[in-house]
Amino acid sequence: MKLYASLVGVSLTAVVLVVSCSNDIQLTGPSSLPTSSPSPSSHLAVVLESSEAKSCGGAEEAAMRFSSPGFVAGTTVGVYVNFAGLPDGAKKLRIWWDSENQPAIHQDISLADDDPIKEVIQHTYNGARAGDKRKVRVELIIEGHTNECIRVRMVELNDTTGPVVSAPPTARKIVFVTSATATANYNGLTQADTVCQNLATAAGLSGTFRAWLSNATDSPSTRFTQSTVPYKLVDGTQIADNWTDLTDGTIDNPINKTETNGGPPNTSVYSGTTANGTVVADEHCSNWTGAPKASVGNTGETGSGWTLSSKGKSCSFHYPIYCFEQ
Repeated sequence: MKLYASLVGVSLTAVVLVVSCSNDIQLTGPSSLPTSSPSPSSHLAVVLESSEAKSCGGAEEAAMRFSSPGFVAGTTVGVYVNFAGLPDGAKKLRIWWDSENQPAIHQDISLADDDPIKEVIQHTYNGARAGDKRKVRVELIIEGHTNECIRVRMVELNDTTGPVVSAPPTARKIVFVTSATATANYNGLTQADTVCQNLATAAGLSGTFRAWLSNATDSPSTRFTQSTVPYKLVDGTQIADNWTDLTDGTIDNPINKTETNGGPPNTSVYSGTTANGTVVADEHCSNWTGAPKASVGNTGETGSGWTLSSKGKSCSFHYPIYCFEQ
């Protein structure tokens, strides 16, 4: 039985992990990745600090720890896993993408008896900071083999250039509809911006976020940084090419994802703003202090109705708002 686990490597990083016991079960890392493995178009230089292999209690494990001064939010790492010749019994692959900093968070992938994995499994670190250290752990769990205990006999690292991880995605600005709803009494735009910022931070989104709201003197057209890169939802769906495209009357797709990639809590969204980013006169709940009325947008629309679908809505309704990264 063999388990291959390797971080996608610089020049096909070779990691050899060998363990053995009386029944000659082995855990071995490949000398090279398969030709089908994707090669990132851009990557960070990452230092592979350690590697290890062990098996006990029916769970075979391979682990690698790496770090990089360029490791930032949005960095993606891939792990190549290949199983062959496994004994019968229900199986699952368990991956801890950050076993040192978040040991309780892992990903489980169920495996059929005749279903070896031969692909790169990728993960994006949204909350990473430059210089962070990460330890990826891969474990194969097979029911009915809980008495096996394979001890480590040798761990050899053939290539110390370290794994390749893809750089953060192409520059973009994140847009979301808030998962929380509230009445229109924000005590002004600053407090509404704070709502956006707090939700973004809690969701692991970096950057500065402001609310898509207008009052009698300010609007997105005057207080937003007018982006030259695409606006996208947290799942990567594009909303507009840039500020000019965002404010031309239509958007590419509805703004229908929250900061945590969930569905909108309500289709109506407080806005007070036209499709070109300017104020809808007298439709802003008296500068978002709670009365008397507001215009709203709709999270299901891509025409101008995404931001102005109806006027005269009561300020006492509980609606979400749109938030834009600056």
